Amino acid sequence: MSQPLGPPEVLCEGRFLRLVRRTVPGGVWEYAERVGVQGVVLMFAIDAQGRVPLVRQYRAPVQSEVWELPAGLCDTPEPMERTAIRELEEECGFTAHRVEHLMRAPASQGAASTLLDFYLLMDLEPVEGVTGDEIFPIETHWVPLDGLEDFVMDRMAQGEMVDVRILAALRCAERRLRVKKDSVRGFSSLAGPET
Repeated sequence: MSQPLGPPEVLCEGRFLRLVRRTVPGGVWEYAERVGVQGVVLMFAIDAQGRVPLVRQYRAPVQSEVWELPAGLCDTPEPMERTAIRELEEECGFTAHRVEHLMRAPASQGAASTLLDFYLLMDLEPVEGVTGDEIFPIETHWVPLDGLEDFVMDRMAQGEMVDVRILAALRCAERRLRVKKDSVRGFSSLAGPET
């Protein structure tokens, strides 16, 4: 059920974000919008060994390093699928020959208008000489798919910051691969026997 909104009032704007206020039934709502960005992509990639790359990087808003999926901003006119491939190359040093859209979800529906597009990337191949434009260094860790959930839960139990969207993407990827009975190595338990 959509609610009628008043026109947006820009309270302040920085290089990357703007703070907006809108009148809604019963009051006002303030939230953040991204500046100059058509979307945000998150990549759930799987290599030939059945491993998934996670990145660990410092995030100033939470003043901590955070485990997360490789991700990036679509801030050019390129298609979102191409952004997903480019960001995987920059953050992990691999390109993908298969890209499928998994889902779209709000990033923080109470505080921001940002929508996230999750992509499944497969048929990976290493690329040389690609570097990202990150402010802080990114550590890339390849985690076996069949141990990914335990890896995430162990990190959380140790008090480390983890973006739980990793688990949502895992479930969507499992479902997609189960439905398709994909032949990617490492997914035999998900795909089940051929019928």
